[in-house]
Amino acid sequence: MIISLHVADVGARAMPALLRERLHPGEVPGLRSARTTLTGAIEAGLLPKLHPGRVALLASWEDDAALDGFLRTEQSPLAERLAGGWHVRLRPIRMSGSWSAMPVEVAPGTATDDDHGYGGQRYGEQEHREQDGQGQDGRGPDGDGRGLDGDDRGPDGRGLESGERYVEVVAGATATPVAVLTLGQLRLRRALPFLRANSRAAGRAAADPALLASLALARPPRFVSTFSIWQSVDAMRRYAYGSTQPDHKAAIQAHQAAPFHHEAGFVRCLPYATQGTLDGQDPLATAGSTAATAAASHRETR
Repeated sequence: MIISLHVADVGARAMPALLRERLHPGEVPGLRSARTTLTGAIEAGLLPKLHPGRVALLASWEDDAALDGFLRTEQSPLAERLAGGWHVRLRPIRMSGSWSAMPVEVAPGTATDDDHGYGGQRYGEQEHREQDGQGQDGRGPDGDGRGLDGDDRGPDGRGLESGERYVEVVAGATATPVAVLTLGQLRLRRALPFLRANSRAAGRAAADPALLASLALARPPRFVSTFSIWQSVDAMRRYAYGSTQPDHKAAIQAHQAAPFHHEAGFVRCLPYATQGTLDGQDPLATAGSTAATAAASHRETR
């Protein structure tokens, strides 16, 4: 499976209709789950600052071909309106907790629940290196930082969609950017403690130079989510579990003591393709991401 996040500035008038739009797995080939949301900034403050006129779609798919088909479906008003925004393709590589609305499958050989987050087991020193396989000089297997076949082809040999790109390969396992999704079904009676804990952790994240991009996603009153892209797994861990930034750990401990959510999941993903811009730029355009490694890993798990 793959996950996609689509973000577009559609204007205040179009927002209500698009938020009411529902994609159903039985009606869209290859779709597993989908949810349209409001978006906001991840920053200190009790309530996230909403992005006016911006809509997001968080979806999971059987494979790239299913997502390609949706993006080419001219009859879908949602796909058409999102086309002018930014989207990223994500391969799940870690899962803590659970999210029944979007059952997450990670690649064979990668562990689940290896982090502190949302019900996961204690993170240990031994770590499966999901980034293994890139060249020592930071280039792809073909030596040019392009797809496995050297012709801008990605996972399973699929060609790039119009305007889509795979980002450069950078040497070293920890040089690979990582995306993180947190997903929560809020307990309304725990909303205020959750917002307080989240504000402190979000403020720390926003100030972290290793944070490449972030979004708060919400579907009031219960669905709350965050999406973030970090320069590397190590940078993400330093924020999440490091002793110099304890606010995120404190939020996790508060959740474990008295859960904020009825159900919660923490998904770590490898971003492997992106299209368009978010706030005027592609967050992965200048960051080292394992295009060839992602393609190779994605192909091996098929």
